[in-house]
Amino acid sequence: MFAKEQDSDFEKVISLLEGDGDMLYFLSYCRKRIDGLRKEALSDLDKFIDSFANRDFERRRRFTKIILDSADSSCDSPRTMSHNLNERIIKPTLDEWAKTERANFLPFYWKAKYFHDHEALEYAVKTFPNEQKPLVLSIERDIWYLYYATHHLPEGYIGYVDEDLPIVEEVEKRIVRVEDEKTRDELNADFQFYKELVLNYREWRMSGEPNLEEWGRKNGKNVDSGVRAYYYRR
Repeated sequence: MFAKEQDSDFEKVISLLEGDGDMLYFLSYCRKRIDGLRKEALSDLDKFIDSFANRDFERRRRFTKIILDSADSSCDSPRTMSHNLNERIIKPTLDEWAKTERANFLPFYWKAKYFHDHEALEYAVKTFPNEQKPLVLSIERDIWYLYYATHHLPEGYIGYVDEDLPIVEEVEKRIVRVEDEKTRDELNADFQFYKELVLNYREWRMSGEPNLEEWGRKNGKNVDSGVRAYYYRR
C-alpha cells in the first residue's frame, strides 16, 4: 500500500510536468523510480539538478511550486523530494521567493513545513493570520511541543512549565480561527489533553506537595500522559 502511494507521488508530478523540455531528466528519474531502478534514477536526477539549478528564478519557482503542491497532498516525506534536490533547487528557490514576494504566504509556509524554519512560520502566521495552512501548521507544531514537554509525566516534566504557559495561551487564540470544523475539533481534542497536563503539573508545583501522582489522585486531576517508558539493564 505504501509503495503504491509513493508511486502516485511520481505519477502526479509526471502528469504536471509532461511536455516541458527542461524536465526530461527529472521525468526520467520519476519513471525509473516507479520501475524500481533506483541507481539509474538517481543518475538522471543528478543530471537534472546540474542542468536546472542555475535556471532563471521563474522556472525554478514554477517547478518548486509543482513539487510542493504535490507534496502537500501526499505523505510527510514524498520521494519526489530527495535531499540533493531540496538542497540545490527547492530550498534556495524558496529562500529567493520569500525575499522577492513577501506578500505571498506560500514560500514561508513551505520553508516552515519542509525545512523547519520557525521564523518563516511565525512571519506567515502574523502577516497572513487567516491563511489556514500556516495557521494549522503552527498549531500542530505547538501541540507537539506540549506533548514533548509532558510525555514523561508523571515521572517528570521536560522544560519549565511557566515558560510553556504562553504557548498554551497562544494555541487557544489560534485554534478558534481554524475554519474546517473537523480539523479544528481534532486539534482541539489533542490540545485540551496536553493543556490539562501542563496546568495540572503547574498547580501541583504550586501546592508544595511532594508526590505528583498522589496529588493527582487526591484532587481528581489527570497527571499521566499515557506514554510508557521502559528501562532495561544490561
